[in-house]
Amino acid sequence: MSELYTSTLKYFRLAIKEFLPRLRKLQDEIKDKTKKEKIENMVEAYEDIASKIDKYNLSLEDPNRYYDGEPHEIDIDIPQPVIEELARLSINLLNEWKSQLSVLKRKQYLTNNNKEKIYKLEHFIWPLEALSKEQGYVLGKYSKLGPLDLPSGEIKSVESKIEITNVIPTTIFPQTLIDKLPKDVEILCLEFNFNFIHHNPHSCMLLLRRMLPLSIVRKFQSLNRDSDLRDENGEYFGTERLLGICEAALKDKRIYKEVMNYKSLFDSSQHSFSLNLDIVDTQGAGIVIRKFLDDIF
Repeated sequence: MSELYTSTLKYFRLAIKEFLPRLRKLQDEIKDKTKKEKIENMVEAYEDIASKIDKYNLSLEDPNRYYDGEPHEIDIDIPQPVIEELARLSINLLNEWKSQLSVLKRKQYLTNNNKEKIYKLEHFIWPLEALSKEQGYVLGKYSKLGPLDLPSGEIKSVESKIEITNVIPTTIFPQTLIDKLPKDVEILCLEFNFNFIHHNPHSCMLLLRRMLPLSIVRKFQSLNRDSDLRDENGEYFGTERLLGICEAALKDKRIYKEVMNYKSLFDSSQHSFSLNLDIVDTQGAGIVIRKFLDDIF
């Protein structure tokens, strides 16, 4: 059994949804016995994995959002070599989405349907691309191997050299999350979204650094446990101590480790005079804080 984030399984399921019909078609058309056997094995495996994932009734509307009743992680019977294959297939999916977006953006006239597709593709591309660069995630761990080498025939793997610039999400903190946050945390999220869209990485990182301890304080105040966060002089503990106290309240315990991995970056954004931030740095950090907020609120 393998323990995987629900969001990772959603991307696996979306990748299977995209490529399984093409593999089935190719399976009927191809004549070479070796290639045919390989395709048959892939079809058999992907169909079975799809049915396993579907048993959890996960919403694929937004693969990075946890919907009511969805677990944060799932124990699922997928061998490690197949997990690696599905992670690489997710990179194929990323490149496929980029290709579709490129075609749409070349159009001189966009219908409302075109505009909706562009919005959805942009909303799907940026978080998957961010996760593929984070080595702490399954998708990032295997992305360095490149997209999966699919059998030749009607299916053509989109080359990883395809680049779509300025794929900017409308939000990194979705409105569905913002609506359930305390007012001052909500304001910080909205400020982050604004600065992220306008490529202000230093402002983004400082906002995340402020957002983290404030959200913990507001959560514990709502539980009438504000005193748990203060020292003998009545002052709030530092962020690291606050996180340690909050860890027990997290539904997904791995989020604590992910946030701690970014804490030094948050601190450096204020105290380091040589830190050179890129907007990509804020993507990964923002996703982690978004998961943290979604968990505690």
